[in-house]
Amino acid sequence: MLDEENLPEIEDMVSVCAGLVIIDEESEIIRLVHYITQEYFERTQSQWFPNTQSSITTICVTYLSFDAFEHGLEQLQSNQFFQYTTQNWGHHARKVPNLSRALSHIVKDFLQSEAKVNASSQGLFAFKFSSNLSYSQGIQRSVTGLHLVAHFGLEAILKQLLDISKVELDGKDSNNRTPLSWAAENGHEAVVELLLKTSKVNINMKDTIYKRTPLSWAAEEGHEGIVKLLLNTSKVKGDLKDDFGRTPLSRAAEKGHIDII
Repeated sequence: MLDEENLPEIEDMVSVCAGLVIIDEESEIIRLVHYITQEYFERTQSQWFPNTQSSITTICVTYLSFDAFEHGLEQLQSNQFFQYTTQNWGHHARKVPNLSRALSHIVKDFLQSEAKVNASSQGLFAFKFSSNLSYSQGIQRSVTGLHLVAHFGLEAILKQLLDISKVELDGKDSNNRTPLSWAAENGHEAVVELLLKTSKVNINMKDTIYKRTPLSWAAEEGHEGIVKLLLNTSKVKGDLKDDFGRTPLSRAAEKGHIDII
């Protein structure tokens, strides 16, 4: 667990940065003192910190793998780093060009822990939709590691998981949504393509909230490449209606996605 007695003092963190950072007293966030400094570090980041994304991914996933998170959300309010890690670990992982063997092992261990994946997903949606952590308990349950992979678009990790025979490619969350549905909504074309190539996913699966298919989600969000992938399978039923009587065409038309229409 995190050694709370060994955390550095804020004043010490500021002092070692030689005047480059200040503390925002209202939010208690340490930030760079001037935007020019930020622009410089953004421009030279790859030179100073070539392994940044890999290091942050390792830290985030290691944190999410703490045993405390196996026991549900009652532990989360006292772990303030949990919000950042649940919302961002996958974005950092997606930017790692080549996952090391050690990092791949850490990520796969986390994704195969049902309790930790469920805690992470509940935290992700609680922070996304509400300041009340208990709100998330009605949002997502029975989420698999593959759902998180699809949500964040982690193509490299998906390729590794496909080699694990016990991975259920068409697993359902509490809302009957599959990883394909999550990837289609979030615009992760490479993940959708990999899932379709397995021929082990139900391309027309409807969720239990709005009775929407992966095609419906992709059409509304304007993900043209994914719509093409789904249509090219010749298995997709393009005119299936949701609970509102809306077809994928109707969803795309409302949003003005001309190419998809």
